[in-house]
Amino acid sequence: MHPKDILAPVITVLHDFFEENDDLLEIDINERSLTHKLAELLQVRLRKWNIDCEIQSHWRRSKDPAVSS
Repeated sequence: MHPKDILAPVITVLHDFFEENDDLLEIDINERSLTHKLAELLQVRLRKWNIDCEIQSHWRRSKDPAVSS
């Protein structure tokens, strides 16, 4: 998939995210909760991709044995 093909779905997801979760943003909810909600919406739009909001921590653990889980 070309990066330009990703832009439209991501913009749509961001619009939907802010529209559907404005109450969560107003109460200053935890960042992890917000990224989870965003990942859920992205997964619906980008079905062929594995959307994982924790992928960086998984990658770091597999690359660096000194990083604790």
